[in-house]
Amino acid sequence: MGAIGVRSPWNSEVASWPSGASRRARREADRFYADLMGTSAPAPRAPVFVPPRASASGGMSPVLPWRGRGGVGRPTWSEDASLIESGPSYLVNHTFLGNSLQVNPEMQRRLVDVERSLQATFDALGPNHADRIHYGGGQKTLREWAGILSGRGWRPNSGTSFHASGSAVDLNYSLQPYIVTRTGTTLGGEAAGAGLVTQRQNAAAVYDRAVRFTSDGAGAMSLVAPVHVRASGETTSSAYRRMRSVSQAMNSYFRYAFLEDPTEVQRRPIADIEGATEDELLAAIPLTERRDATRAIGDLDALMGTTFTTTWPASHTTWGLTPRQTYFRILRDYEHARIPMVKGNPVARPPVTRNPTRGFIHIIESAVVALADIGRLRWGAVDFGPNSSGDVHHFDLGNHAGFTPNDGP
Repeated sequence: MGAIGVRSPWNSEVASWPSGASRRARREADRFYADLMGTSAPAPRAPVFVPPRASASGGMSPVLPWRGRGGVGRPTWSEDASLIESGPSYLVNHTFLGNSLQVNPEMQRRLVDVERSLQATFDALGPNHADRIHYGGGQKTLREWAGILSGRGWRPNSGTSFHASGSAVDLNYSLQPYIVTRTGTTLGGEAAGAGLVTQRQNAAAVYDRAVRFTSDGAGAMSLVAPVHVRASGETTSSAYRRMRSVSQAMNSYFRYAFLEDPTEVQRRPIADIEGATEDELLAAIPLTERRDATRAIGDLDALMGTTFTTTWPASHTTWGLTPRQTYFRILRDYEHARIPMVKGNPVARPPVTRNPTRGFIHIIESAVVALADIGRLRWGAVDFGPNSSGDVHHFDLGNHAGFTPNDGP
């Protein structure tokens, strides 16, 4: 997705900032707003002094401090957070496609190789190539073309995670969630949510329904969403394309009943998703998230009927639902799909989730291939094994590269 030309609603002039805690809160609000909207975080405007550290290239590189998480799963930044917590001394500040990351030197080397490869691909397209032009005109930057609009590397309090040694990066965290994977009969996902078996079953069923509803052809109703781990010998391109096909199917399916904004849904899913009445569904899901029922059902009727075309009815003879019933089926499916897309810790009814109407992949194929093949990084979506794959925003070295996790500064 190209960058949206948005601006934080908070005044960006340094002179207008209040002092103390309020000033820090405003900077953190700026960061959250940019991350939520899919744009880059504003650069620090008046950072406090942080002692420089040796970079991998031998120069001195001050490391931007990480303050931790604010709210549920929201990254918050503060220039004076160094007074609270500092990272390991081996960390270097690295700018990857315009995104400032704290990583170890080995990860930095690999990200340099990735960006060099992407730059060559971008340049080879030429400035007038359709992929390098925004809708409505205007040239895309390398960063916008790749679709990598935010990133984070080292994090404090990350336990044994590869983030603890700067050996992992999360890209487009706010837009690219953890999803449920299905490899054979094994439903994978975020390790902390392993006990949410029913919720994973329901989410996988939604993926299948979305793929079937949005597909054409005689076999549409027998399709199964290909959200399995990387198969033996499978290329990154192949893995990306099948996962992307499910992401696109979800986007198309949910747009019949939902809006693509907000990117973040700040309410818990309905307690009894399948048992809720139509009136209860309409009352629980606000019009700021969903489309008006009358208009949405009318659009579904146009698709599912025979007035304009017979293509959909011919390939979906066993769908078994009327347009009205389909609308409410989509409302229920939205609630199911949100649960694994949590921001924060996995629970049966998370308070904050991503919006499944946006799908779950927003990085282009060339970028994922470069990260996995040129950078030799594991892609969390397919490379974590049957039990733990599904981490779409995550790329890592697969080890700590010889660095001690969360070693003192």
